Amino acid sequence: MTIDPQEIGKRLREQRETTKTETSSLNEQLALIDVKIDEYDELINKIEKLSGKIVDVQVDPQDFDIKRIISTTIEGGNGSGTILEPVLNERRRELSFDARLLTDSGGIDHVNETLTFLQEHNIASGEPLVYDRNNNIPLGIGTVGNDAGTSVVGLGTTTLINAATYYPLVINPTKVKLFQSLDDYNAGINTVGFATFGLPIVGNYSWGA
Repeated sequence: MTIDPQEIGKRLREQRETTKTETSSLNEQLALIDVKIDEYDELINKIEKLSGKIVDVQVDPQDFDIKRIISTTIEGGNGSGTILEPVLNERRRELSFDARLLTDSGGIDHVNETLTFLQEHNIASGEPLVYDRNNNIPLGIGTVGNDAGTSVVGLGTTTLINAATYYPLVINPTKVKLFQSLDDYNAGINTVGFATFGLPIVGNYSWGA
């Protein structure tokens, strides 16, 4: 095998130039990375120096009751160490239902003595409900099978009483049975029975939970 010193020298010079080019490119990349690191360090420094105060907390409307707050968190900004103390107030929540019979696409079942709301009620059995007829015709009631044919809302009374309090037995997320008193609810007797009279052609009524 013949060794050509000139060819070897040429290859070595080419390799040197290639290495210099790659090194130059690598140095440029490292310089760009250093610039980005400096920019992020500056940004982090600014964030750590941010200061301010929470002026208001917006809470999305909820169709259910909140009895207590487990925890609160702050996302975004420099909220480290911040403590929020929630304050709960009682409120009135309206639940609407269609006072027509089920056979008329309403929410009143006079056979099974149930009332179906237009949306999930999110109430608990035994929770007091205040009836509001919203200036509509009072909802007609009849006798029920377990109270010897006597109206459960008072002798001679044929409608639910506006602004009166009733107690529900939850059947499902939209349906309840009603009792006039907490004692009747606890005993499971005298379910409020709905009549086929005193019902509007159309109209929404509500309960204040």
